[in-house]
Amino acid sequence: EFNNLLSTFKGKMIANTKGAFKEKVLYNETLHVYGTGGIHSKDKPGVIVPEDDEVLIDADVSSYYPSALVLLEACPKHLDKDIFIPIYNNIVEKRIKAKKEGNDFIKNSFKLVLNGTYGNLISEYSWLYDPLQAMKITVNNQLFLTMLSEKLSDNGFKIESINTDGITVRIKKINLDKFYRICHNWERYTGFELEYAEYLKVVRR
Repeated sequence: EFNNLLSTFKGKMIANTKGAFKEKVLYNETLHVYGTGGIHSKDKPGVIVPEDDEVLIDADVSSYYPSALVLLEACPKHLDKDIFIPIYNNIVEKRIKAKKEGNDFIKNSFKLVLNGTYGNLISEYSWLYDPLQAMKITVNNQLFLTMLSEKLSDNGFKIESINTDGITVRIKKINLDKFYRICHNWERYTGFELEYAEYLKVVRR
């Protein structure tokens, strides 16, 4: 299913960055939905509470879109990549450090700078305008998360939800080490870093 999706992406040409494509893949009971804005799953409404022998963990990619801009070297074509990428990456690293240290002022300020840079890639009024680089990030990020979803699902983990930059998974406590091992392997392969949060309950409309 996912190889068919990959072939579809490789063969697709788009001329704009809004609503240019929408693909769906049903895999092990999880409906993955792809678009120019990012990936998400089609989730059923309800209340999700883990059993006594389970945990509900959300794995989010740290500074996903900014990190992808650096890893994919998605520099606007009219700028010098050897100057732009190191400067941008320096801000990414400072924000991640501030987040870990609990410095909300620096964390939130740099978040605006980093996300604003990505947003300006698709703004024709910005000096950063280069929609190809924006789509390079968006499409690849969806495929990166698909890889993690596929690996977790293939190993028996219940995918409760997928959003733009993370996955929520229901896990048997005895399989926690296996879960983290899969996530760490994904991190090593992609170069991204995951952050984890345990949920007591998920309520959704």
